[in-house]
Amino acid sequence: MKNPIAKPRDPSSFAIVEPRIENLAREIARLLSLVEFEKEGQPVEVDGFRLRDLSQWRDHQALSALDAVLFISGVCNSHCAFCFEHGVPFARETSFMSEEEVRTRLRHYSPETGVGLFASNRPQMETFLHPKAVEVLEAARQRDKESLFCVTTNGSLLDEATVERIARLQPLIIKFSLNVADEKLHRELMGLGARTRTSLAVPPLLRKHRIPFIGGIVAWPTIPFPAIEETVRTLEENEAYAIRIRLPLSHKYLRDQPNVDWDRHWARVTEFARTLRCRVPLYVEPVQYSTTPIVPRIDGVILRSPADRAGVHTGDVVEAINGEGILTRNESYAILQRCHDSSCSVELLVSRQGQKLQFHLEPQAEATYPYDPKLSFRGQAYGIFHVDDFRLQHLVDVFGMIERYGAKRTLLFTSPLVAPTFELLTRSIPEFAEVRKKVTLYVDTVPESSLGGNYALLDSQFVADIAGAIRRRLESDPDVDLILIPNAFGSVWGIDLYGESYSRLGLEFGIPVELIDWHFPYGRDI
Repeated sequence: MKNPIAKPRDPSSFAIVEPRIENLAREIARLLSLVEFEKEGQPVEVDGFRLRDLSQWRDHQALSALDAVLFISGVCNSHCAFCFEHGVPFARETSFMSEEEVRTRLRHYSPETGVGLFASNRPQMETFLHPKAVEVLEAARQRDKESLFCVTTNGSLLDEATVERIARLQPLIIKFSLNVADEKLHRELMGLGARTRTSLAVPPLLRKHRIPFIGGIVAWPTIPFPAIEETVRTLEENEAYAIRIRLPLSHKYLRDQPNVDWDRHWARVTEFARTLRCRVPLYVEPVQYSTTPIVPRIDGVILRSPADRAGVHTGDVVEAINGEGILTRNESYAILQRCHDSSCSVELLVSRQGQKLQFHLEPQAEATYPYDPKLSFRGQAYGIFHVDDFRLQHLVDVFGMIERYGAKRTLLFTSPLVAPTFELLTRSIPEFAEVRKKVTLYVDTVPESSLGGNYALLDSQFVADIAGAIRRRLESDPDVDLILIPNAFGSVWGIDLYGESYSRLGLEFGIPVELIDWHFPYGRDI
């Protein structure tokens, strides 16, 4: 480090991303309670420690060199009415990543294996508020020449000079939180002050410099539907790669509590979104709430993509790819991705309003803005946009875990949005239906949330809430012998925002508890 006596970081801020650091701090504190260090006969106060061999800490899978660095800013310049961070009682790191840490993270990242150091301990806040944000992007691109970089921003610091610099770093996509295009409403919703105008000017700048972007709209109750439509049209006119409308969540710590029926609001926003005919992919999250699961419906077609040029439409249902019958959305995008990666042409058979239509799709090497063949998101090969759907592999994993433990009475937690899909599939697919006849499988939701509001619609993010739900189930069936929990904690270690580990559930109840990979209603950002 340039400054060897720099102020140490609070070890507790790493509790979620790398809890071993906090454990080390505790062990060192215990040792220091027994001994005293001296230098030249004078007592030395120990106020920090270093990880000696960082090569031993490279175990985090990253999608790119930039992903291995993020998040670089735990600070934001907006005050969005819907922001999760407002008022929450969890310890959050509110700092910028130092240049030394950036260099260290990039040095320990391997583009060949995609492995780097543990994730940043900062929440995802405004990227470009970091005073060296563009330099960080440039350094990451120097380390990783080809991977797709995804950058989230509210756009308030993206002047033309900055946009021009980052345009040189492609393949790159901007996840742009516009939310509302009306200036007055934007100021009220996001609290950016004078920076509002800079943010509103971003879409044409990105189009001018040919940077693909996904426009984000959180449909907060104070935004009238005509303003939502105006925002969609603004993004559409500037040829967004896609437009995402997020159904809002609230929690009890929000500064301003809207007096609204959230169920009704979600339903109205979803229905309104369906009326918006749009040339670019437009989707509503949570997708499990707004789309028919499993059906291989095309959820959007990216402008100037092979699918767009061939005449594929949003709403077409994929019947076959290169003569191979397609039954699910996941099957469709997996096969399309495989063909894309092999640079194969595709014969696509779809159904449209009762008709069968055949399309020939050719792979392309060059970008035709906003489509770029290097933007290889899941489910977007050839410009055919599929939202992230429930994967049948999840069912395989659940029943594989039941078989592994020889469990007879299993408790599976999932969100109220995903539970009906799980029940439908496991009772209609013969292989799974047969297993369900032989075992007892409870599919439970967690009806309360430590956050309050309508967060209980998602997979539970708090160990205490899950513990309460387990107690209720055990009152009716004390013989449960396996508990399965989706890892929705935001931590590969299964640690929630209060620092509680899911592992304590197994100790408390004396029942095996396993985290499972699962479908998250809000997706994984793209």
